[in-house]
Amino acid sequence: MNSPAPLEKLRFNMIEQQIRPWDVLDRDVLDLLAEIHREDFVPPAHRALAFFDMEIPLGDGSVPGQCMLSPRVEARTLQDLHVQKHESVLEIGTGSGFMAALLAHRAASVLTLEIDPALASAAADTLRRNGVANVEVRKADGSQPLASGPTFDVIVLSGSVARVPQNRRPVLRRECAQTLEVTRQDCSGSSCGIVHRARANNRHEGERSA
Repeated sequence: MNSPAPLEKLRFNMIEQQIRPWDVLDRDVLDLLAEIHREDFVPPAHRALAFFDMEIPLGDGSVPGQCMLSPRVEARTLQDLHVQKHESVLEIGTGSGFMAALLAHRAASVLTLEIDPALASAAADTLRRNGVANVEVRKADGSQPLASGPTFDVIVLSGSVARVPQNRRPVLRRECAQTLEVTRQDCSGSSCGIVHRARANNRHEGERSA
């Protein structure tokens, strides 16, 4: 098993050699990536790959696109969101729970949906073990409308989807008149790391990323 010192060196190299060069320069984001232990969220069979610049398979690997996004995509998505401490976030595609953990440290609350019951259960356990208390993991199909309930300031599609579910827009807060979409092609050709960012009428809070 790796000792703490080599793990911290690998984490440092991940941030400095993968994430910073991808224009992730927000100091709070970089500090958070150093604080949250990504390796705790990686499936045991792939833990040695926790700091590699690659997507990591989740589950039994049989579902195309069911993966943990690469560190640079996670970091850039988090930076582009500009999540504020008072905001609520809806995440579609819990996966390992790592993105939910990152979002939870920047938001007031996170509701994350996962269609795979095994992944949902594992993510909830990992989040609990890591002391993340403001995330609710719900076993649900994120492509289907939510029952009437809370609205959200931010919607993140962390999972791989063939198309953006348009029925997600109504659950953005009503006072936010526009949304921002950031689409990346990092998981088997499907859209990964898609972001719907609510923004007030005269306030721009993000940009389309390469």
